Amino acid sequence: MSDFDTYELSSRQSAPIHLYKFTRNSDEWFYCSGTQEDFIFDGDTYTPAVINHSRIGTTQNPYDDTLHIECNTGLEIITDNIGEFQRDKIYLTLIRIQNYNASYYENIWFGYISNMIYNNKTSEINLNSLFASLNKRVVRELFSYQCRHILYGDYCGLLESSNENTGTITGITSGTTIFANEFSTGTADEFLGSLIVTSDGEKRVAIEHAGGTSVKILRPFSDATVGTTFYITNKCDRTLGGSCTDLSNTDNFGGFPYMKKNPYKQILDRSGVEIT
Repeated sequence: MSDFDTYELSSRQSAPIHLYKFTRNSDEWFYCSGTQEDFIFDGDTYTPAVINHSRIGTTQNPYDDTLHIECNTGLEIITDNIGEFQRDKIYLTLIRIQNYNASYYENIWFGYISNMIYNNKTSEINLNSLFASLNKRVVRELFSYQCRHILYGDYCGLLESSNENTGTITGITSGTTIFANEFSTGTADEFLGSLIVTSDGEKRVAIEHAGGTSVKILRPFSDATVGTTFYITNKCDRTLGGSCTDLSNTDNFGGFPYMKKNPYKQILDRSGVEIT
């Protein structure tokens, strides 16, 4: 029996505290409950907070394995995300500590925030188990004319760092029209479908590009302003004779551009009898 289990299974010695680690890319929030002092675990400092979570259970259906947290609305995890447009997922690692000893621990839950319900004094955070994401049905790889590889992925072979165009935002109109001199290519749709990544780590896709000094994105940036630096990637039309040839990457093309006609598409029906 482990030291954690010794205290966990004891009716008199059990003294658990919970650590809540929220992460979103480089953003992190650390809280602990069950103690009034800061708690250091794995080099991170967890701040005491009035925070409670629902009972943890597992079922055969991972979509039912949800977690509900109630906390003070003044916590940074709430204030930093009130009114924010949806960004990358925020993940939670929930750790249970016994006997106030950082070496006696277990990771008891891992998932991501699905939504938040804001109130004046206390707010609710609802989370889904990561296993629900792992069990989602996704499109399988199909036989296709165009390339099926993820752009800049392992099978694509191209390096994103070698296909970046850096720039600085010179203007923002209505939140979704972004101006920069680097967009002026003289060719319409040159950056249509390209990924824009700001120095703050926000990512958007260009959904319109007329060839001038602006592109349009679907959702406004949360932090980017005039003067924010960014890079925009080269796009890919997923054809052999287009982007793959232009980027000298035909050896890694993942499509089948020379498919023959299906010989079984048409059936010849002879109703008569031939005598030879």
